[in-house]
Amino acid sequence: MHRYYQTGNELMFMASGQRKTGLLMVLLGLTMTMTAMAAEGQPGRFSQEGLKGWQEKSFQGETRYTLTTDSGKQVLQAQSQAT
Repeated sequence: MHRYYQTGNELMFMASGQRKTGLLMVLLGLTMTMTAMAAEGQPGRFSQEGLKGWQEKSFQGETRYTLTTDSGKQVLQAQSQAT
């Protein structure tokens, strides 16, 4: 099936296959955007990168961060001493 669209002074022709391809491209773009947004909210990748890029914050006293295993998974452990 062919469709014709009038835009301004031009007459546009779009076959149904082209329309499906356009819709697929829009959906793919949205999926990529949502994936990127979800990745921003995830904690650091400590199992692959260690503490690289981890920023220490200043508090009264000291907090010690270490990588350890809990229930078979590598986790970031924080230990602090109140002063």
